[in-house]
Amino acid sequence: MTILFGKKIKYLRENKDISQTKLAKMIGVTNAMISACENDVRQPSIDTLAKIANYFNVSMDYLFGKTDMNVDGVSIDVSNISQEHRAVVYEMVEAFKQIDKKP
Repeated sequence: MTILFGKKIKYLRENKDISQTKLAKMIGVTNAMISACENDVRQPSIDTLAKIANYFNVSMDYLFGKTDMNVDGVSIDVSNISQEHRAVVYEMVEAFKQIDKKP
């Protein structure tokens, strides 16, 4: 499953529990720009893409959809895995994140 660029940004932002306004301030763009990107109405400049990637510690390849998964800044190639198995991998990663949050 290929996730649209805007959905990736929204997922990353919500996963970090920050608002569009805070992300915009952190990377030096307007809240309207973040909203437009998340809704796939507008594509950011390469400079803004780099800032987004750096802020979330993900690769540009991940944002561009060249890799489907990014864990702690490391892209994982899942291109030869079925869509069902990709979903299992995503679920496992999220489950481990929840386990690791617990004291």
